[in-house]
This record gives sequence, C-alpha cells and structure tokens, in this order.
Amino acid sequence: MGIQRTASLAKLARFSDNVVEGLMELVDNWNTIPELGDSSGNVELTDDLLNKQLNELESRSKLKGVEPRALADAISATEIRMV
Repeated sequence: MGIQRTASLAKLARFSDNVVEGLMELVDNWNTIPELGDSSGNVELTDDLLNKQLNELESRSKLKGVEPRALADAISATEIRMV
C-alpha cells in the first residue's frame, strides 16, 4: 500500500491533522529520504539508518512536533485495517 493511501486512511481513522500532514510530508519527500526509494526490499533496518531517515525528514519538514512514534502508529494502524 502506498504511503499516500496510508495518509488518507489515517485521516479517516481520525488521527490528528498533524500526523496526517506529517505522512503527506513523507509522501512529498519519499525519494530524498535514505533507502526509502529502494524497491528491492533488501535494506537492513538499523538504528543508524533510522536516525538518518528521521534527520532527513526533520530537515525538510515544515511541521514541528510530529512524533516519529505517532507516524509509526498511524502507518501500523492503517496497515492492519487493510489486511
């Protein structure tokens, strides 16, 4: 499922506007965030990689105060609804 659809589902699931906007920023910056554009799925998810990804998203974000955990919760919740 695409992250844009995830943002739409998060809005329907009544996540905060800040979380939905954070997901849309993720959509807008998808190709600039390290390893997100790798379609092979063979990327090892390490603490270092997660920190690089979060730092890149934060540096491009117009929003302040969006908790990474809130974004992860929205992504997880919408994925569960789709299964």
